[in-house]
Amino acid sequence: MHMGINIEVGVVFIFLAVVAYQDLTTRLIRDWWTLPWIAFFLFYNGVQHHLEPSIIGLVGMGVLLFIPGLLGWLGGGDWKMGMALGAGGGLVPALLLFALGFLLAPLLKTWLQRVSRRYVDEENAKLIPVGVLVFVADILFSVGVLMIER
Repeated sequence: MHMGINIEVGVVFIFLAVVAYQDLTTRLIRDWWTLPWIAFFLFYNGVQHHLEPSIIGLVGMGVLLFIPGLLGWLGGGDWKMGMALGAGGGLVPALLLFALGFLLAPLLKTWLQRVSRRYVDEENAKLIPVGVLVFVADILFSVGVLMIER
């Protein structure tokens, strides 16, 4: 199977780069950024591919991230970011990015907290920005795909 790095991967990269910056510097992922992307991904996949995997990804990520959101483990922006990723690439790729991101958390925690102190107060600097973790996971996953295909 040829996965490849294509324009769709680049679009997700841009989406996540802005999410990571917002999350790192403010600890908020803005609705004005995530909600239009959900609509775009649904429209694009409905026209170019099949809408069903996007809807399954959107709803699946929404349901799976709902409980952690209620428990305070994730913010509303993280939840909507997950739904946008589900709408963009489907449920399994979105889950893989979140899982890889959370596996990276212990490795990146100290660095993220140190960098965060430049942008947010000490209390918020202790929080781990999920958007950054998912962005780093996306980069590592894309590099891994490139290495496998070479």
